[in-house]
Amino acid sequence: MTIQPISTPTPATPSAAPGKAQPAAKTNAAVATLAASAAEEAKETPAQTRSEAARGDHQAQRVLASQAAKQGGRVGTVVNTKA
Repeated sequence: MTIQPISTPTPATPSAAPGKAQPAAKTNAAVATLAASAAEEAKETPAQTRSEAARGDHQAQRVLASQAAKQGGRVGTVVNTKA
C-alpha cells in the first residue's frame, strides 16, 4: 500500500489581488503632490494660517490647536477641530 498526498501545499505569502496595486507612476505622482503641498504649508505665515483656519481649513485649525497646546493656549484663537 502506498500513501498519496491529499493536497499540494499552498504558499505562505498571499498573491496580490488583481487591480489593487497602483502603478509606480501614479504612486510617485501622488507622493510628489503631497510633498509639494506640505512644502507650501511650511512656507505659510502665521497670519495665513489663522485666516485659513477661520475659513474652515481643517489642517490650519489643527496647526493652531497644536501650537496653542504647546504654549498653554496662548497662540492665536483656539479653534474647535471637531467641527
